[in-house]
Amino acid sequence: MVRLFRAGLLPRGKAGRKLEERTAVAAGLFVAGMEEYATRRSGVSLPSLRLYQRTLWQRIYCEVLPGVERMDKLTWQYRTGTLRRNVKAYLRRQGCKWSRGIAEELVSTID
Repeated sequence: MVRLFRAGLLPRGKAGRKLEERTAVAAGLFVAGMEEYATRRSGVSLPSLRLYQRTLWQRIYCEVLPGVERMDKLTWQYRTGTLRRNVKAYLRRQGCKWSRGIAEELVSTID
């Protein structure tokens, strides 16, 4: 009963947490890397999208996570997985459409 009255008296805050700086930086680097892949795809032989994303994430880890080279395996897995999940969620909330642009360009080069 007390919770009900207290909820009515206190203003409710915005849902969710504030975005971490490294997540925003990683999202920017990821989008820039994927746009670079899409523009360089025509006429230049590049690795497959899967291999390119792997190397892109390795570059992002080195720039965003301090001391990534010295982390033990379990800490590395946890931090990199968390970073990827947060970047994916952030881009989905922002309505990032880079994946559709790459697919359309790949289809046009095949035809």
